[in-house]
Amino acid sequence: MKVAIIGLGHAGKKHLEAYREIENAQVALVHDSRNLKGVYGPEFMYYFKDILLSNEIDAVSLCTPSIVRSNYCIDLAKRNRHILVEKPLSLAVDDAQTIIDICHENSVILAVVMQKRFNPDIQKLCGEVRAQTFGKPLIASMQVRWYRPTSYYQGWKQETDQGGSILINQAIHHIDILQWIMGPVRSVYGHVKTLGHKINTSDSVVATFEFENEAIATLEASTIAYPQNAGESLTILSEWGHRTIDTAWPHHEPVIRNFVECVRERKQPMVTGEESLKSLKIALAIQESSDTGKEIFL
Repeated sequence: MKVAIIGLGHAGKKHLEAYREIENAQVALVHDSRNLKGVYGPEFMYYFKDILLSNEIDAVSLCTPSIVRSNYCIDLAKRNRHILVEKPLSLAVDDAQTIIDICHENSVILAVVMQKRFNPDIQKLCGEVRAQTFGKPLIASMQVRWYRPTSYYQGWKQETDQGGSILINQAIHHIDILQWIMGPVRSVYGHVKTLGHKINTSDSVVATFEFENEAIATLEASTIAYPQNAGESLTILSEWGHRTIDTAWPHHEPVIRNFVECVRERKQPMVTGEESLKSLKIALAIQESSDTGKEIFL
């Protein structure tokens, strides 16, 4: 299976490293808006259209900034290229749904990077909840206390409308885990603020969730834990006990291995486009709640 990587920033480099560890997967082409010819090994393509027209590519890892992702996805799907895309699939629900529909129409496997679903402790807890061996979840608390210096917020990362907000750039992973374990969300109420940086986007959020099963949860996430990350965790209280787990999981290799397997065996990945829509809708609802001061129902 031959792969192209589009976008060679922080995430793109992780994809390149992970593919090198996977048998039967080869990165044949790479593309970036910068001229990085000869830097990473695989053949560098100056123009995206050259990736589209290449007959040797089976799949693409799309690691561009969020704001430009939709058009890439649509063009690739129309050329029948299987797609692994960094989160979020798009910044707008309608655009994300269009991508999903076009992938279905062209029999394209679409996977979205939500690597925390591959954390063994998260998988174990989710399995116990679904098997009803942990008891009914009642209350959950997700805490994400990271630090990002002001120098991190460059380009799109400092703009909410380009995907730089705390909700879309960081906390969407944790929102995904909350809804994956606790179930469908009925409503959210949130406060989204800029507290620790002089930037045009948010760096902190506190939100409450009510789930369709009557359980409730809180999310506290920020990038202001100076001078260094103070960790992340999920605590769940159930009718039979309680559990606290470390939700950190920076590894891309299991995600990419799952994608390669799904392309080869023509099966659905761990996080499909439809699955990724759930956390996107919740994140946007929390932002809407903060903007309006109202509880938002999903």
